Amino acid sequence: MNAQRLIVSADRGKLSVIAVWKTLQRYEVQVSGCKAIVDAQRGAESLIIDLADATPERLSNVVAALNRQPAPLKVLVSVASDAAQRAR
Repeated sequence: MNAQRLIVSADRGKLSVIAVWKTLQRYEVQVSGCKAIVDAQRGAESLIIDLADATPERLSNVVAALNRQPAPLKVLVSVASDAAQRAR
C-alpha cells in the first residue's frame, strides 16, 4: 500500500475541518486515519491525515486546493513508511 501523511495546520481558530474534509471528498481521497491536535502554547491546530493509495497527481491537487483556502494553512506531505505510523 502506498501511504502518505498529510498534515494541515493553522493558527488556533483558523483551521476549517469541514473545508479540509470537503477537499478530500472532492478529490476522492481514501483516508485511512486521522488525528486532531491543538497546541495551546503555540496557538496552533493541526489535522494529521493518513491517506491510502493516493496518486501523486491527486495528492498534488489536494495540496493545491488546500493552499487556496481563504484562511492561511500550512500543508505538509510525508510518506508513511509503515502502517504503524498512521494517526491514532
